[in-house]
Amino acid sequence: LDIISETVRFNNYQTHFTLNNGSTKWLVFNFYFDELHQYIEGSVVDVSDIQKASNALRKSEEKYKLMYEESNDAILILDGSRVIDVNRRGMQIFGIPKEQFLDLDLWSLSLTDSEELRNQIKLYTTKLRQVGNVKFNWVFKGRYNSIEAEVAIVELVIGKQMLHQCVIHDITEKNNSIRALERSTKNFESV
Repeated sequence: LDIISETVRFNNYQTHFTLNNGSTKWLVFNFYFDELHQYIEGSVVDVSDIQKASNALRKSEEKYKLMYEESNDAILILDGSRVIDVNRRGMQIFGIPKEQFLDLDLWSLSLTDSEELRNQIKLYTTKLRQVGNVKFNWVFKGRYNSIEAEVAIVELVIGKQMLHQCVIHDITEKNNSIRALERSTKNFESV
C-alpha cells in the first residue's frame, strides 16, 4: 500500500503465494491509486497455469539442450545442406571449431567426391523432400581418420522455418571390429 500511494500507479507486479494446501499461486497485480477518492482500483490476475507452462517449457528446453550438447553422436542443424549449428560431439569428431563449422555444406565433409557420390546425394535429398526423413551410411573426413557413419536426417520446424536435424552416428570402431573378426575367421579357416 505504501508503494501504491507513493507511485500512484503500479503495473504488472508479479509475485507468488504459497497456500495452506501447499500449492503456489502466481499473481499479477495492476493498481491505480485514486487520490481524489482515496481508493485503490485495479486487477489481480491468476497466472499460475501460465507460470507452470512456462516452467515446463523451460525445463523441456534445458533437457533438449542437454541431450543435444552431451550426445555421443554428432548433431548438425541444417538449412538446406548448410550447417547452421553443431553440437560439441560434432566439433570433436570433425576437428572443426564452431565458427568454422557454421556455413559449411554437409557434403563438403565427405571423405571423397565422385559422380557416384553426387548421384547418391541427389537421391537422399529427393527422398528427404518427399518423405521428411532419410537414413543412410556415409564416410566423412574426421579429425584424425575417416568416419564411417550411420546418418539420419529429419525435418525440423523452428518457428516458421523448415530446417533439418542431421544425426551422425560413428560406427567406425564397430565396423573395424567386424572386419578384424572376419579376417581372423578367414585366417582360421585357411589353417
